[in-house]
Amino acid sequence: SVEPKEGVAGRILNPELVLRLGVVIVNLPPLRNRKSDIALLCDHFIGKMNLKLGKNVTGLDDELKPAFNGHDWPGNVRELESAIEGAMNMIPENETVLRFQHFNATLLSVFLKGALARTDSDAKTPHFLNRPAEAERIAAALEAAGGNAAKAARSLKISPQLMNYKLKKFSLKKKITVHVE
Repeated sequence: SVEPKEGVAGRILNPELVLRLGVVIVNLPPLRNRKSDIALLCDHFIGKMNLKLGKNVTGLDDELKPAFNGHDWPGNVRELESAIEGAMNMIPENETVLRFQHFNATLLSVFLKGALARTDSDAKTPHFLNRPAEAERIAAALEAAGGNAAKAARSLKISPQLMNYKLKKFSLKKKITVHVE
């Protein structure tokens, strides 16, 4: 970044433009250096999205908080806001807490890499790394729906998009049944 005085001196910035803008310099460190702001920002963005989407989300799941604090957020506050907004669009109407499964696959892979990189042997394995019960529930719903993912999603009261994400996540295949008469 260029300081206004340096920009004017180096002929990068127009002096008249700098005067007209009434430059106020605010030094805002990157989000990775302000970890204590993450929880406050998450609450703010959740509240904002609740109003926009008509949801009633109360916050992040406790297992998600270490992943959020451990991530460097290279896109800073905009990346955090985008992650919250994406999850808020994926959370089913009857749920009020954002969990790992509500976030997009790219962010999940970042969280997963961060969790696997931790070498603390006393650290509890995050819940999202071990979900056989959820995979079994999805497989059972898919089987009961005859391989129809949309029907299975409705039976589980989740969106079709979330169902497709979970099918990929757990490497579950839609069963194709061919009836020959």
